[in-house]
Amino acid sequence: VGLYYTKTEDPVYPGSTRGASQEFESNAAFAQATYPVTDTFRVIAGARYDDTSKSYYDAVGGRYLSESNSESWSYFDYKLGIEKDFSADMMGYFTLATGHKAGGFDDFGEAFDMESNISGELGLKSRFLNNRLQLNGDVFYYLYDGYQVIDGHAYQDEAGNFYFEMNFFNADKAKSLGAEVETTALVGNATVLTLNLAYLKNEYLDDL
Repeated sequence: VGLYYTKTEDPVYPGSTRGASQEFESNAAFAQATYPVTDTFRVIAGARYDDTSKSYYDAVGGRYLSESNSESWSYFDYKLGIEKDFSADMMGYFTLATGHKAGGFDDFGEAFDMESNISGELGLKSRFLNNRLQLNGDVFYYLYDGYQVIDGHAYQDEAGNFYFEMNFFNADKAKSLGAEVETTALVGNATVLTLNLAYLKNEYLDDL
């Protein structure tokens, strides 16, 4: 169980050509619990509520550009999962969870909306050879709504100065699926070998 709070005032906004900056404030409450149904089977439940507000500030003009350049986002996320011990050295799990990312402003003070996703993960954690070999693996799937896309480009003004601007916008839907394998082996008493493999496929489900 926990509470979270952060406030940042007037950070330098990277890439801005107008001396602009952002201010943001975020607070959240979260909790997670694991309940043992049996000696080898557990259920997990968690939740988080978050409230975030951001403002775009024009340092040149010394004021907020307009009322529309202050935005706030509130969202609720959850996590549900199960764990099963197949032996003293092997455990399988499955989790289903949601996530959100607050929106913000691009270099021109235009707002983009928050991003949300739902994810599923199925995995296995194990140890062999008297705990000298650890093998973990999982497969996962993420479905995004309002996926945040960054479109950056450089340009040169009439005086020959180069600038870089970042534009943010929301794609409609996107998905990501993949698999991971992590291996750690203790060789002798002082040598550790690791081998990690990952496969990832990302795809926009609608035209940008």
